[in-house]
Amino acid sequence: MGWFALLINSVFCSNVVAGTVVLDESVPQLALFNVIEIYEDTTGLLELAHVMASKEGWRADFEKAPSFGFSDSAYWVRFSIKNHSQDFSLRVLEIDYPLLWVVDLYRFNGSELVETIYSGDSRPFDQRPLLHRNFIFPLRFLPDQTSTFYFKIMSQDTVDLPMTLWKEDAFFYSDRLLQMMLGLFYGAMGLMILGAIGLYFILRDHVLLPYIGAFIAYNIAQMSLNGVAYEFFWPDYPEFNKFVRPMALYFCVMFFAMLTSFFLTTKKSMPAFHRLLQVNMVLSAVGFFTSFIFDFGTNIQLSMLLICFLFGVCLAAAVNAYRLNMPEVRYYALAWGAFIFGGVITILR
Repeated sequence: MGWFALLINSVFCSNVVAGTVVLDESVPQLALFNVIEIYEDTTGLLELAHVMASKEGWRADFEKAPSFGFSDSAYWVRFSIKNHSQDFSLRVLEIDYPLLWVVDLYRFNGSELVETIYSGDSRPFDQRPLLHRNFIFPLRFLPDQTSTFYFKIMSQDTVDLPMTLWKEDAFFYSDRLLQMMLGLFYGAMGLMILGAIGLYFILRDHVLLPYIGAFIAYNIAQMSLNGVAYEFFWPDYPEFNKFVRPMALYFCVMFFAMLTSFFLTTKKSMPAFHRLLQVNMVLSAVGFFTSFIFDFGTNIQLSMLLICFLFGVCLAAAVNAYRLNMPEVRYYALAWGAFIFGGVITILR
């Protein structure tokens, strides 16, 4: 894939001049990581005028989409776009990361502020210029027009800035395919949940209850992570949206611990692991209530630590069950191995 990356970057760079994107109708999408300049305001209090006047402190020449982890800073992003043609041009600017709490756009033509847009996950969904799970900004350029853009970015979650400039038709075509894939994925997950519920009423097997609970909690957390939940289920309640993912993760821990305990019969066969799983359940219940006390960043980091602890306990319990020649461990590993691996990858992201 190295040659492909070099080819793409060469196409990108051919449309970039010193922090300015020169529009090209032959390029359907353009990643902006090697265009943007970023200024970190560690206080989070600076105004636009102060940032614009700052000559030092700007970072540039990123090799990939910038990522700053958990941070209380405000990040100011600056770049320019030039339409050198004699025709109108329509573009779509996408920030493909729905977990940013403040995304404020300031557009200048020369020294004149011509457009201001206040968006972000902390504001009602209908304030977005385009009702979409990501942050989408439709842009219209007059012939031979150059605009400079400033973005103020803040988040209590991790701060990632994958910014892409699209041709309008290319964006909506790509987004339509992605929405279809999301629909198929969540549709399949919904059918699995309904099937498990139906199976429970037929078999009355209590092992299915934590299985159902874990799947529901996981899907809520996943929908919160990719912005689908906020877009479709509670778009008018940004404050509620802050609590959903930590609470869903705590429920994931609780139900996973219960499932492992039931499936591997840890109470009888592995009492030490049974006590560790009970500790996970108690901590997840405590975490659920502290979601309403601590700030989001603290809650999400605590829930991630608890998930890592649970994964370690489950892995050790599975290895011990294998040593004890318990036949059910094979089904346990098959059913949850890939699921747990995916959860770890999500955490490390």
